[in-house]
Order: sequence, then structure tokens, then C-alpha cells
Amino acid sequence: MQFSRVEPRSQLALSFLFICCSIKPALAHDHFNPLSLENDEPGVENVDLSVFEKGGQAEGTYNVDIYINNTSVETKNIAFKNKKSADNKLSLQPCLSVEQLKQWGVKTENFPELKNDPNGCTDLSLLAGAVAKFNVIGNRLDLAIPQIALIADPREFVPTSEWDEGINDVLL
Repeated sequence: MQFSRVEPRSQLALSFLFICCSIKPALAHDHFNPLSLENDEPGVENVDLSVFEKGGQAEGTYNVDIYINNTSVETKNIAFKNKKSADNKLSLQPCLSVEQLKQWGVKTENFPELKNDPNGCTDLSLLAGAVAKFNVIGNRLDLAIPQIALIADPREFVPTSEWDEGINDVLL
């Protein structure tokens, strides 16, 4: 009776081939059961958590630091809505009115297509090259607006609407 001996290299190659062929691809997505949330409010049974499963954030009003072209403008409560971007991802976009843009130095009169919708928001994409990025962790709204769409004010400029009479003082 003759026995054939399998070389260790062949055994290793065969076991590697067996392991590679036996692994099946698994396709899954994250799912959080909303029933595990405690909810004391009546009428709020069906909570949609699909936005969080895709890495999004909840719509609503956030108190944010507003920066235009990396210059701090103000801190204000701004409403945000989820909108699909060009790459089909959901992202929070600010609900800004034409009046707010004008207050922050945008030449809104040069863009007659900028109008408020029924919710009081304007479409920032109508300003060519304008981009809004919201950093949820830092509560920071970065608006990148082309210089041609901004009023050119000197650095540290204070508009006349913010001037006051000052105080009376006498130096003897």
C-alpha cells in the first residue's frame, strides 16, 4: 500500500483557498430600534431615526457662531433643514433670509433672483460659488461667499446704524 504525502506548502495553500471561498460577503446597515427610547410625550410614538443612520443630524434651530469667509459676524439662533447635496447626501443647510444676508454685507440688490420662500428662507445656491457648511460639534456656520457678492468695508468698520451719541465728559 502506497501513501502519498502532501507537502506543507500545499496544505497551506489549500487551507487559504478554502478560507477565502467560504467567506461570504455581508451587506448590512446600522439600525437603532426607536422603541428602546424612553418617551413620555403622548403622540410621539413613531420617531424617524433614519437620518442618524446615514450620518446626518436633526433638523431644528441651533445657536451658532456665524462666519463669512472666516470672519466672525455674529452668534445667532438659525433654523436648519436637511437637504440633499449634489452627491445625494443629506446635510443640514441654514434657513437664511434675504434681510439677514444683507445685514451681513451681501449685495442682495445685485441678485434679484434671491427671494424668500414661504418659510422665510432663501436659496443660497443662487449666489454663484456660495457654500454653507455647518459644524454641529463646534456649533459653527461657515458661509463662503465670493468677494464680488460682498460689500467692501474697511477692516473694523462700524456701520452708522450702530453708532450712538456716546457720553458727555468734561476734562479739567
